[in-house]
Amino acid sequence: MQLDEYMNAQADIYNFSGVVLVKAHNKIVLKKAYSLADREWNIPNTTDTKYSLCSITKQFTATSILQLDELGKLNVNDKLYKYLPDFPNSEKVTIHMMLTHTSGITDYTELPQYYDWLYALNISKDSIISILKTKPFDFEPGTGYKYSSSNYYLLAYIVEMVTKQNRSFFLKDHIFNKSGMINTGVDTPDTILLKRAKSYLFSEGKYISAETERVSNTFGTGDIFSTVEDLNKWDNALLGNDILSNGSKIRMYTPVKENYGYGVICIPIENKTCIQHSGSGAGFSNSFLRIPSDSSCVIVLSNNASQSPSISFALATIILGGQVNTPKIHTEIKLNSKNFHNYTGQYEGMFIGFPSKLKIIEKNDKLYVYVDGVEDIEIKAESPTRFYYANGTDKQIEFELDNKGKVINLWRLIYGLKVQLKKRE
Repeated sequence: MQLDEYMNAQADIYNFSGVVLVKAHNKIVLKKAYSLADREWNIPNTTDTKYSLCSITKQFTATSILQLDELGKLNVNDKLYKYLPDFPNSEKVTIHMMLTHTSGITDYTELPQYYDWLYALNISKDSIISILKTKPFDFEPGTGYKYSSSNYYLLAYIVEMVTKQNRSFFLKDHIFNKSGMINTGVDTPDTILLKRAKSYLFSEGKYISAETERVSNTFGTGDIFSTVEDLNKWDNALLGNDILSNGSKIRMYTPVKENYGYGVICIPIENKTCIQHSGSGAGFSNSFLRIPSDSSCVIVLSNNASQSPSISFALATIILGGQVNTPKIHTEIKLNSKNFHNYTGQYEGMFIGFPSKLKIIEKNDKLYVYVDGVEDIEIKAESPTRFYYANGTDKQIEFELDNKGKVINLWRLIYGLKVQLKKRE
């Protein structure tokens, strides 16, 4: 079966560590754990290992807001002024804008003190909001889009204001218990959690322990833990109307800008609308992808910073009948560098509903993928037209030549998915 073959290759060749669940037409077709949950004690991952969901948390915050809207406790068109009257531009910002990242409120994860908050200090919610009040907006509310965790921090704060209870109790009563999610909850710094996955990063040829975030400082944005089995229950719950009405789900799944709805992005795969969100941080990398029209979903949770979103796109493509290349080991051949100028240039296209750009440059008789702001990535030849990334990720490039041997396009392979990019003259 290609699903199993594909994931086994990701584990064997690219060291995927985590847990995967794939459901097609309401039937689980793959549920499997790979590698270790705890490398110090040599404890393997299992299908009920608990993972920090990171930003997948945002859809639970969005669901809470929609539930309160249905109950008449708030309205998504309410102005922020109603809840935080002294917040800048609060008379212009709406809950809808915060849900869709169109508010212009700056992202607190980009502030210089953010990593102090994550790894050293336990900062109160009021303190973080007070700091946000002093920061300029990125744009006039409602006029642009920029992903900002501050939006969901403030939304979670509003949930507690409106319900007059700790958000964890609201989530448990209105979402987790109703969905049968017995292994899901809001994490705290002092939580002792059975079967918790530890997270790791691969650095200089070996694994290192990733720093543990203060989950209390990712309030509403990244503080929920769960399992693949519970997230499958969450998918099942969203297929019905016990959690949200059809009207609320339509609002949630309707993209406003940059394919973003309410706590989810909406992307096309094999002519199907997929509802997806990723979550990453401190070695965790996750993707929760749903195909509601087919009662299908793909859940990929990783504890070694594997490329879970790309893997989930590939698995979704497989169950939808699309073509995906199974990972393989690549072997370098030597090419004459005098012809490398033929490959260089800017290439553009679309990938999963988003613009995709790639710039190939030559340095010191080698070819590189140019990456703005970080170190360029060398690509090595395995044939005169096919190259692979030398950084250990499952990415390759196939150049397309005209009848005179001139490069006119390229095909970019991203974790087995093939996308055409045209050379810009």
